[in-house]
Amino acid sequence: MTKPKPKSQHKTRGRPATQVIKLDGTPEQAARAFFSHVKPPDPSLRKVRRKSSTGTTG
Repeated sequence: MTKPKPKSQHKTRGRPATQVIKLDGTPEQAARAFFSHVKPPDPSLRKVRRKSSTGTTG
């Protein structure tokens, strides 16, 4: 027979507990810090949208 394992070595059943992130600050400050390193958009890289002809002649 094998020795019973102590409770600290038993695997827990079910889903693992989710981690709750705690931030000091308002949601606006968190968003500003999150998006502060994003480059501004470059309009020269934008694709030109052309008008599509939806009407048919006939």
